[in-house]
Amino acid sequence: MTGQTQVMLSTIPSLPNEVWCGWLDRFRARVEPMTEGALEAIFGVGSEELGLAIGRKTAIHYGRKTFANLYIALTGTTGVLKKTTVVSRGHDLLTR
Repeated sequence: MTGQTQVMLSTIPSLPNEVWCGWLDRFRARVEPMTEGALEAIFGVGSEELGLAIGRKTAIHYGRKTFANLYIALTGTTGVLKKTTVVSRGHDLLTR
């Protein structure tokens, strides 16, 4: 890692421990040992996988069925945050 990358990573705020509950905590426990990816990326991919699993089965009735939208963008320096690795690990778990 270059000095600039280390400084960049040190300025990223960490996720609070409260986000790791239920299924997301179990997802993290399964994925974290398989990748060097950032916890924030693991959280993003875990949230995405949850959304894919739920699909259009859950809705809020607000005059009519309203389905939630979830948009996630994993951004960062190539090779440093291991974004593709985290995404592939999440996909592997979902397709089992």
